[in-house]
Amino acid sequence: MNPRLGVCLYTIKLDGCLNGLFTNEDTQGEIFNEICKRRLDGLPQDTLIGIYDTVYFDVDGDSHPGELTIEAHQSFQNVFQFQWRNRDGNNVFAGVGYLMSPRQVVVRYEGAT
Repeated sequence: MNPRLGVCLYTIKLDGCLNGLFTNEDTQGEIFNEICKRRLDGLPQDTLIGIYDTVYFDVDGDSHPGELTIEAHQSFQNVFQFQWRNRDGNNVFAGVGYLMSPRQVVVRYEGAT
């Protein structure tokens, strides 16, 4: 079951990778981890934009590998579009993130329909 609504706080590491803490409606407020390793794509390390290999952990302790794509928002500075896909390439979550500081981004997301 996909969560209906959630939030994730990412710490942006010096190498461009992301360490996330997330919760959503299906976790009843419990906090879980996500790790996002940035692919070597030729983009500068000081941008969030890019593709990441991810793994997150759920309420049952299961790990879920996938892919995260982050793109710049078309209208707002320091705002980004997030799209998570599972290993099969199916959209799982979509969200909008705000760069709160050079090392933190907060994302509101929901399950893909």
